[in-house]
Amino acid sequence: MRLRAHAAASPLAAQASLWLAALLVWAKAEVIAPPLLVAWLGALAVAVVLRAWLPHAHRRAVPSAASPAGAAPGVAGLQAAAPALATRRRLWQYRLLILGHGVVWGAVAWLPVSLHDAQLQTSLVILLVGLAVGAMMLTLFDLPAALLFVAAVLLPLAARLGALAGPLPTATAVAGAMAMLLLGSLVLAGRRADRERHALARVLRAERHSADAAREAQTLLNQAFQHAGQGISVFDRDLRLRAWNPQLFATTGLNPAVVSAGMPLRDWVAGLALPGGFEGAAAAAELDRQVQTMSDPWPLVTQAQRADGRRIETRRNPLPGGGVVVFHADITERERARSEAAEQQRKLSLLLEITEQGFWYIDNQLRTTDANPAMCRMLGIELAQLIGRSIYDFVDAANRVVFEQHLRARSEGHADSYE
Repeated sequence: MRLRAHAAASPLAAQASLWLAALLVWAKAEVIAPPLLVAWLGALAVAVVLRAWLPHAHRRAVPSAASPAGAAPGVAGLQAAAPALATRRRLWQYRLLILGHGVVWGAVAWLPVSLHDAQLQTSLVILLVGLAVGAMMLTLFDLPAALLFVAAVLLPLAARLGALAGPLPTATAVAGAMAMLLLGSLVLAGRRADRERHALARVLRAERHSADAAREAQTLLNQAFQHAGQGISVFDRDLRLRAWNPQLFATTGLNPAVVSAGMPLRDWVAGLALPGGFEGAAAAAELDRQVQTMSDPWPLVTQAQRADGRRIETRRNPLPGGGVVVFHADITERERARSEAAEQQRKLSLLLEITEQGFWYIDNQLRTTDANPAMCRMLGIELAQLIGRSIYDFVDAANRVVFEQHLRARSEGHADSYE
């Protein structure tokens, strides 16, 4: 912010400096030695050119504040700090040029051979005090820079006046007092403006961080929405389509050409139906039933077999502020795997029922959890009499010792089979 203000103020300061220099030459050239005047004008020209040139140089050399992707954390931190360091360096470049500009104007107090002429003395004080006050007002956004210029202009004048013998003319004393009052008021105003600028900068930084966080959250949400692995449709409280992702079409077979923002839920349900799904006399009633089901204010999970053999699961969840979000997932492979597992379980159960080998299931406390018919026949008792009982209830002392030895070995990590 201060850099932009300096860039805007530099042309104005250069123009004002040239006009005042012209006024000085016109009014006081006869009391200044020509070589000194020429040297001073040359120094002023250099200061003015540098102040006018610096903003252009800064605009050409603005570095990128973005750090490369994949940079190491330490490197990324240094790159993030680089713009702040560059900003401070440019700010001090402006301040040093302003100081140099002030030193050139401060030298005006020593250009006349003598200041014993009261009129010359007063006019010089008014010129330099007016210059200092004007520069202070123009550079109030950067109080250190303003004070550097004022000090560079007025301290040489104060030193020159202090070297004079006798009291100062009344006009000079009044001009000096007025300068102190004005400059003091401007310093207070500058400090207040600086505090307000810092407060505004903090607010802007907080808003920028909030906006960045919101954009990042929106980006993550959009990525999750676009790559969720299932079709998603979002309807507002008026049951009109507001958002959808590309997986919706691949999962449901819905024609993208018929989908648009604001699409009513009824048209959306009709588009999802299988070919011929709403034909015949009962078509309208069935469509109404499905629309009512999709718009009910509670969660719902349904499954449907599509004409291509895929099985699609539809999950509908109501939104807090009204509306509904619908998820479509292709569960064909999941259902196939579950069917195969059920078939394997059925075959295993059948095998255990007809085999003549006994199977006895116990838990970690050695209590019976299950047994097959062959095991019950071997023991001569019903399954209900086995469930929950310790295996030690059914073995003699010799087998109990065998059990205890193997269980101890198993608890130590030496699992093995045994008879």
